[in-house]
Amino acid sequence: ATEITQPALFVIEYALAEVLRGYGVVPSILIGHSIGEYAAACVAGVFELEAALDLVIERGRLMQSMLPGSMLAVRARPERILELLQNDASLAAELSLAAHNAPELSVLSGPSGAVERFIAFGAEHGLESQALHTSHAFHSSMMDPILDAFAQAVARTAPRAPRIPIVSGLTGKPLT
Repeated sequence: ATEITQPALFVIEYALAEVLRGYGVVPSILIGHSIGEYAAACVAGVFELEAALDLVIERGRLMQSMLPGSMLAVRARPERILELLQNDASLAAELSLAAHNAPELSVLSGPSGAVERFIAFGAEHGLESQALHTSHAFHSSMMDPILDAFAQAVARTAPRAPRIPIVSGLTGKPLT
């Protein structure tokens, strides 16, 4: 369940950073994806550990409360996927480009039916894809209903400016 997986991932990522610090490996800059961005922010000093844990637990709880969905790894550049989606308005309206993980590897996210339709649609256009094992459509518009509640949870943690530079996984720019 998402409400368990999110905190578990955070704890492992944060613990790994602490083990590396114990060996003298001190980051000069940080970046993370998804829950990893919260671990990086904690390492950077944006959040105290207890506040970060509370935030990650709340994030998992909120995400778990959303309707189930699916995610799909697609062997294609985001531009190619978005170009193809212009040919199917219903798929374009339901699917979100969730990640661009490598030059030819992207992730789509959305309602399970739309993801299943894209598998066939993509195959017709020569795209290979692989369903990801997720319970929800993370990084998609299906998570929009929780944004206000999550913003309030973030505000309660009293985030600070990072002591170690951290790059936004969304914009590629330094977080302030």
